Amino acid sequence: MKEVFSRGFEIEERKSKIDLKILRKKSNAKTFSGYLIGLMKKARDDDNFEITFFLQEIYKEYMKFQKCSNAILKNWKGKSGIKIFSKPDRFIIITFQKKDQDSLPEEKKTEVTKEELNKLIYFINSLKKTEIKTREIAEILYKEKWKDVFSNRSEHIKLNLMLRLLDYLKLINYRAGIIKIINEKTEIQEIL
Repeated sequence: MKEVFSRGFEIEERKSKIDLKILRKKSNAKTFSGYLIGLMKKARDDDNFEITFFLQEIYKEYMKFQKCSNAILKNWKGKSGIKIFSKPDRFIIITFQKKDQDSLPEEKKTEVTKEELNKLIYFINSLKKTEIKTREIAEILYKEKWKDVFSNRSEHIKLNLMLRLLDYLKLINYRAGIIKIINEKTEIQEIL
């Protein structure tokens, strides 16, 4: 057999090598960098080092654009906390809030009727769980999806304040969006 055509391939030695520190990172396909790491690991496992090296260089260039800078913000030192006043048919909850970063804190009064609290207590007790996520109770109470309650500032703040009030009254333990029932009273008047 006679060879008609022959083509020589030269494999170029790369000065840069595959950076193993990148391949030790966790692949997270929710981000583009995680997606690239996953592709690099797959190419490495398939012994395709040219593609691995190529993806590594894309990853490095991409990460140059992901640099973020630190901002030092002034701490808010001043009035803080919560004050609660009980009236015959409602609670007045006073908090201090800033409209924006540069404004002074203002006193904000929120009124919560005892009827609203009784409704919240009823829904918490009706779930018959030891731990309840805030999103579950918000969807039942407001008959809306959690994202709608969360994005409605007044509803979200009022729910948070009502849960903090129930926490103060030792009905529930409310921490980090989790409600734990301590006392299964059915009405706010039973506590007061």
